[in-house]
Amino acid sequence: MRSILLTGALVLAVPASANAAEQAGFGQIDADNDGAVTWTEVLDRHRTAFERMDKNGNGTVDQAEFAAFPGIVAGGRGQDQAMRDRRFQRFDGNGDGRLGFDEYSGGHRRMFDRADANDDGRVTRQEFADLRQARRQQARGQ
Repeated sequence: MRSILLTGALVLAVPASANAAEQAGFGQIDADNDGAVTWTEVLDRHRTAFERMDKNGNGTVDQAEFAAFPGIVAGGRGQDQAMRDRRFQRFDGNGDGRLGFDEYSGGHRRMFDRADANDDGRVTRQEFADLRQARRQQARGQ
């Protein structure tokens, strides 16, 4: 299964209105409006989110800052605290309880690469939609 956090909103059972929101989020990342996102476009989005999460401006994000971030990049609206904690721990590669931007973006890079089904360095709307469908099926145990 391929997984990605392009918008950080991988909701297991997504109503139609959320699908529209996810596609709108995709469109916000797709800076050149070519119907696909590149790693550079995703990285720019995550850099902005990281800077917003880093409330004390020390260049790292601790677990409290990560958990408090209202945006969907850190964990998604509707995710419980345990899920956000697990996501933080996955990103915290050195286990020091703080995320540097390299750790944060590295986790997203691995997800981007897995989502790029044809390995062309771009994730299309179709690859994004296929991913969402696969996640829903996985959540339903299919």
